[in-house]
Amino acid sequence: MKKCTKCGEQKELSEFYANKGNKNGIHSECKGCHLEYKRTHPVNNVETKGLYNKMNPHKAMVWRLKSRYGITPEDLKEMKMSQDSKCAICNKDVPLKVDHDHSTNVVRGLLCNGCNRGIGFFNENVSVLESAIRYLNKHKAQTGG
Repeated sequence: MKKCTKCGEQKELSEFYANKGNKNGIHSECKGCHLEYKRTHPVNNVETKGLYNKMNPHKAMVWRLKSRYGITPEDLKEMKMSQDSKCAICNKDVPLKVDHDHSTNVVRGLLCNGCNRGIGFFNENVSVLESAIRYLNKHKAQTGG
């Protein structure tokens, strides 16, 4: 059994497509939700595929922000200003990505690609991240680095 990230329902694994990109090898959305997304998303629509982003880049960005994260470009601009256009973790002044909780879809802030991926690689697990900090501190003291 697996929980669909879109509809939130627990479904049999056969109700999910295979996805080699995910560590468990299964798509995060059930087949029904995935097909609905493919059918309604203007970028994936056969008639508009490729043209939508080229002809309406701002509209596509607005649609993506709203559909994925429930925020507007103004929300994004406000977040960026509140973080002084820097990553909320490492404080680097680099391009930022929207970071969100994958179980609730709530936006947390803006992160650089490295920090965003780091959290993802640790499966957003606070205790594992704390363990990694203890590990780094232990070996920092041993190596003097």
